[in-house]
This record gives sequence, C-alpha cells and structure tokens, in this order.
Amino acid sequence: MQKLYIIKTGTTFASTLEALGDFEEWINNALGMIPVPVV
Repeated sequence: MQKLYIIKTGTTFASTLEALGDFEEWINNALGMIPVPVV
C-alpha cells in the first residue's frame, strides 16, 4: 500500500478554521474510507 504524505505549510484563515477546521482535516474528510495511510 502506498503512503500519502501531507506537508502542512500554513493554516487557513481564522474564520474558516473555526467553521471548517484546517487543511489536514479537509484532506482526511475528503479521503473518507479510502485505505490510504496518512503520514
């Protein structure tokens, strides 16, 4: 199984962060049940 690396280089705007979370949360939610290890 291949690995998916998420390199966080910043954060979103404060208002977006409060409402929707940050970038890594968006990616994890989009992947859903896809069996991809996030490192």
